[in-house]
Amino acid sequence: MSPIRRWLRWLLPFAVSIALLSWLFARTDFTGVVEKVDVRILLIMIPALLLYGAFSLWVEAQSLMRVMASSGQPVDAITCARAKAASYLYAIVHYTVGAGVLAVLLKRRTQIRLADTTGAVAFISVLDLIVLLFIAALGGALLASREPALQLGLVLGGVAVLVGGFAFLRAPIPLGKFLERVRNFALFRAVRTTPLPTLLELIGFRFLFVTSFMGVAVVALLAFHIHIPLGDMVVGFTAVSLIAALPIAVSGLGTGQATWLFVFRHWSDPETLLASSLVLSLGLILLRAGMGVLFAHELTREALDAAREVDS
Repeated sequence: MSPIRRWLRWLLPFAVSIALLSWLFARTDFTGVVEKVDVRILLIMIPALLLYGAFSLWVEAQSLMRVMASSGQPVDAITCARAKAASYLYAIVHYTVGAGVLAVLLKRRTQIRLADTTGAVAFISVLDLIVLLFIAALGGALLASREPALQLGLVLGGVAVLVGGFAFLRAPIPLGKFLERVRNFALFRAVRTTPLPTLLELIGFRFLFVTSFMGVAVVALLAFHIHIPLGDMVVGFTAVSLIAALPIAVSGLGTGQATWLFVFRHWSDPETLLASSLVLSLGLILLRAGMGVLFAHELTREALDAAREVDS
C-alpha cells in the first residue's frame, strides 16, 4: 500500500467522525447535551459497560477457540482473549485493520495460513450479521401490524440471502466447476469445515454477543429515561449497529450518533438522544482501549508488527 493511501486509511475515519459530530452539535444545543450527563448516569453506565466488556471478551474468546479448533490446531481461550484484546486498539480506528491484526496474531499463535485465520475472523463477522438480521426480523414482526410490509420483507430477504449463501458454501453436492472454485477459496474454509455441533454453539455465542450489546444500549436509553417500544428498539439497534460498523468513522463515532438520532427521533429530544448515544459510544471506546492496554500489553509490539503487515 502506498504511503498516501496508508495515511488516508488512518485519517479518513477521524475526518468523518469530526465532520459528523460537528454537524450534529451544530443542530443541537451543545450545553444541553453536556448537562444531560451527570453522576447518576455515570453510576449506571460504568458498571454496565464493565460487565459488558468482560462478558463480550469471554464470548469472543469462546467463539474464536471453536472456530480455530476446526482447523486442526486448537488454541486456548486465554490466547484467543489476549489476541482479541490486542486487536481492539486498532479496531477502534479502523474495523478492518483490527480484524486483520487479529488474523495475523492468530496465525502467529497457530502457524495456520493467514488466509485461513482471516477466513475464521470473517466467518464470525458473518455469523454476527446473520444473528443481527434475524433479531431485526423478529423486531420487524412486532412492527408488521403498523409498518409497511416492505420493511419486514427486506429484513427477511436479507436473512434469506445470508442463510442461502451459507447453505451454498456447505452444500454436500458438487455445483459445477466455477462454483466449486468459489467454494474452495481459503477465505471460506472456516465456513465449510466447522462441524455442525460447533456451528450451533457458535451461533449461540454470537447471539449472546449481539444481545449483550443491545442490552448495554438499552441501559443507555433507560438511564436517560428514554422508553421505546421493543419492536422499534430492536429494529433501531440493528440500523445503528450496521451503520456504525462501516469502516468510515472511528469506532462508529458520528455515524452511530446520526443514525441513533434518526431512528429514535420520535421518543425523545435531540439533546437527550445525542447524550445517550455519546455516553454509550465513548464508553465503549474507552473500555476497549483500556482492555487492549490491560489485557494485551505484552502483545503490543507484536500487534504493531501485525498492523504494519496488514497495511503493507
